[in-house]
Amino acid sequence: MTNCRKSTFDIPFCQQLRIHDSDDVKIKIHVISGPIIETCSAIKFYQKDFPPNKSDNDENFGPNLYWDVKDFNWLKNSVKSPNFEVFTCEEMQLQDHEYKAGEHSKLSNLTNDQDHYDSLSSDDEL
Repeated sequence: MTNCRKSTFDIPFCQQLRIHDSDDVKIKIHVISGPIIETCSAIKFYQKDFPPNKSDNDENFGPNLYWDVKDFNWLKNSVKSPNFEVFTCEEMQLQDHEYKAGEHSKLSNLTNDQDHYDSLSSDDEL
């Protein structure tokens, strides 16, 4: 993947993932080798287990190493790169819930603003 900006990808399964020159990207993935990033920032990796039904688990798919990210522009092995983050399924669900709650709050505020506007008489308008 190259030159991605403000994007979200849902990749059920891949053997290898390399990302170049990208920014503000969210990736839900099952990858059997650690993802590689180069000249990237604000990349978020989310756990996506494949196959999705645990009872159908096949050893041929291998473990999900979405968390084992290698940043080729970050040479400090003792300090985690600031260019990416990794999240489990549970953390992703929590973020989705918080996002939806925030959107609901915005919609509620818009409704209150419209109610206030509707209550104004023509004499009150500027």
